[in-house]
Amino acid sequence: FGENRCDISAVESAAMFRWFWGSGVGPLSSVEHAAVHELAESREQLLTEGGVTDVESEAGHAACAVFLDSIDKASRALGLEMAPRAYRAEFSVNYRALFPDNNRHYRVDVLEASVDQHLAIWVNGEKYELSAEAVEHAWSLQRSWNDVVAMLDRWQAAAAGHSVDRKPGRPELMRTLIAFDVAWSKFEHTYIIELIAIEEQARQIVIHAVRVESRVQDVALEPMTATSAEAERELVR
Repeated sequence: FGENRCDISAVESAAMFRWFWGSGVGPLSSVEHAAVHELAESREQLLTEGGVTDVESEAGHAACAVFLDSIDKASRALGLEMAPRAYRAEFSVNYRALFPDNNRHYRVDVLEASVDQHLAIWVNGEKYELSAEAVEHAWSLQRSWNDVVAMLDRWQAAAAGHSVDRKPGRPELMRTLIAFDVAWSKFEHTYIIELIAIEEQARQIVIHAVRVESRVQDVALEPMTATSAEAERELVR
């Protein structure tokens, strides 16, 4: 984890360096403006429930997927460097299918996991808690998400003439979207790695139960012995 954090800090520093020396100043190009406008429009389609983005209903999930895709498009239009995703090489085959390369691949289910303040996972009737590090990264991602939403709300208010403030400029757009990507990658890393570990632990429990049950069946027709009694005790543990 430590090495990945150093790489991410380098991304933030390099991006801010380019912004300071000129690539982050000046008006948006027509392509950049169109991408940010599309992002702001998709933000208006997000659904909320109790002040929280709705990612559970079918409509809410679909709107969030469009919004996340628009964040990716705007980030690419602005030429923003992505946080490293080399950690995905550690993922299991199933998760590498969901994250096939080192592009952003923002997924609604990852965002939904960060919204769950308790981050408890139930597998086969067993409750598993994610680490304090995963919880902290979840909070950071939610803060960055709120920053993006607030920035786009100000963009739309200025565009509609409802605010005397100017639209957020390139520096703020770059800074906010880079911070979001960094927060996302940190949470995705810890969450998926811990999820893989939890799934493996749950799988081992099932394998153990199957083996013990097989032992019980093998001795079921035999006279009660110490071995069969022990097998039955293991099965009900």
